[in-house]
Amino acid sequence: MLLGIAMTGMPPLSGFFGKIMVLNAALAHPWFMSVLLVVLVSGFMMIIAVARTGSLLFYSVENPQQDSPPPALNRAAFAAIVGLLLTSPLLVAFAKPLSAVTAQAAVQLYDAESYANAVLSARPVGEQQ
Repeated sequence: MLLGIAMTGMPPLSGFFGKIMVLNAALAHPWFMSVLLVVLVSGFMMIIAVARTGSLLFYSVENPQQDSPPPALNRAAFAAIVGLLLTSPLLVAFAKPLSAVTAQAAVQLYDAESYANAVLSARPVGEQQ
């Protein structure tokens, strides 16, 4: 349930910082109000979906069949979910350095000239110096 809430972008969890970065990048765009509307409406719809799913999951009154054993625990899937759950606070704690790394990567991706120069000036692996 905590991962579902983090996915909706509720503060102070990691999805909130993603929404803030999207809105910050859209500030100078002429369609800022459209972007703001899409982000807010989609976030509200996610909150409704997670709340509905949680209520259906936790308040289900179905009687399970007594003669069938419960399914075995998939340990790999459980470990992956726990790992993601433990990663979420790290994304919040290190939001500034991680956004700096992604900004640096974006700058390098948009610098096509430096990339082309690096690739075209490289010597083949087997060539003598």
